[in-house]
Amino acid sequence: MRIFVLLSAFLIALLLLAAMTNSSTAKSYSLQSLSSEIYIRNGDCSLKIVEYFQYEFNGTFSRIGRALPPLASNAYDRSVTLVSDNGYNIRSEYQKISESPYVVLYLEPSTPENGITVLSFKLSYTISGSNSFFQTESQKAYQVSYYYKDNYKILNLNSTFIFDSTIDFSNPPTPDSNGILTLNSNQQYSIFYQKSNLISQYTPSVTFRTNSNQYDKCLIDQSAINAAIILSVIGGTFLLTGLILFCVLRNRKGGGGGGNGGDGSGGNYSSFNDTNYTTSNDFGGGGGGGGGGSSSHGGSGFAD
Repeated sequence: MRIFVLLSAFLIALLLLAAMTNSSTAKSYSLQSLSSEIYIRNGDCSLKIVEYFQYEFNGTFSRIGRALPPLASNAYDRSVTLVSDNGYNIRSEYQKISESPYVVLYLEPSTPENGITVLSFKLSYTISGSNSFFQTESQKAYQVSYYYKDNYKILNLNSTFIFDSTIDFSNPPTPDSNGILTLNSNQQYSIFYQKSNLISQYTPSVTFRTNSNQYDKCLIDQSAINAAIILSVIGGTFLLTGLILFCVLRNRKGGGGGGNGGDGSGGNYSSFNDTNYTTSNDFGGGGGGGGGGSSSHGGSGFAD
């Protein structure tokens, strides 16, 4: 009986120790607030983005990955600052992870293992080029969207699209569902979106028409793409025909040895994954995946 009591006490002590260990090592984070302002300029094919975001960390964290919209692959004028003054330093890098653009922040020192730490940041950058705008076929209008997704919950999200007051609209801009259109005293339109407890991808967008075709230059030239495809097909047909004739004539001469194996290259592409981070101070020239279309997909924010 005494042995049974001692064994039971020993097992209870082990369970308590395991529970204390798990509670001390468990960590989590949340985006307490995220506020984005997307400035749509007058016909120069650029978007200026300014974001303020606040994280709450429970446990040790030293790295934050803020997932950017796919169209941010060609961003420039990038800047990240630590708004909260609580003894931390940050180093920022712009990376591609699984082909999606990120700004990755490194904290020095790491947040403490025990206790809650709140940090606030400001991020700004500019997007320019044909990936910034999308033209809807049915409405013959321009469309701009933004992108949000994080591995943990975004408690409070505010997203505002702000239009240059000199844009010559034919009609007021149109929000998608749940957007609020306002016009200030300077005759400047803005569209506001608000979400709470966001746990999935969110892509708000705005649609607008102008009295001129000033934003057509910001769009991908579909006719040029079609022409390139046609030329590629024609060129490929001629090349294939030439290869067939060459092989026929060569076989008539008695045939040669086998050809060399391929070099294994598949074009000018880079491969990324969530555990292989490639550090770069620039995203490169190529766009990340369609500008305003609602089908744009990107990465997911993280912290560790």
